[in-house]
Amino acid sequence: MSSTSIPWDLGTPAPPFAKDRWELYHVDEDFSQVNDLAAKNPAKLKELQALFSGGGKKYNVLPLDDRRSERLNPYLRAGRT
Repeated sequence: MSSTSIPWDLGTPAPPFAKDRWELYHVDEDFSQVNDLAAKNPAKLKELQALFSGGGKKYNVLPLDDRRSERLNPYLRAGRT
C-alpha cells in the first residue's frame, strides 16, 4: 500500500506528515521531477529543510495541518480550528 496522497481522492485519508519523506529535485535540469536527489545530497536537503522550518515559524504557519476535506466541513472539524 502506498503512502502517497492524492489531493482529489477525498475518500482515502491522507498519510500523516510524520510519515512523509522529503524529496529533492533540481528542477532546472529535471523539470519532470524524475530524479530524487535527497539521498545524494543530504547536506543540501538539510539546508532547505532549515529554510522551510524557519519560514514556517516566521510566518506563523506551524504546525502544518495534514487534514484535507475535514478543514472545509464544520461538522467534521468539531473542536478543531
